[in-house]
Amino acid sequence: MTEDLVYEEHPVQILGHNIRQLRHKQIPLVKVHYANHTASTTIWQIEEEIKAKYPHLFEVTLLFNKSHKF
Repeated sequence: MTEDLVYEEHPVQILGHNIRQLRHKQIPLVKVHYANHTASTTIWQIEEEIKAKYPHLFEVTLLFNKSHKF
């Protein structure tokens, strides 16, 4: 936090995946939980943009999925 009371929000967890279907295009989305917000305050964002900025969030998801057999 800076002296002017501005802080940078950063995501802490991916809570879900979805695909938004437009007429001729599919847009992958992720449900993102940000630090300093309640669990009920999540935002659907474009997966490609979040993956570019915060790749570590997807690495944790991949490791978790590989360790569990379904």
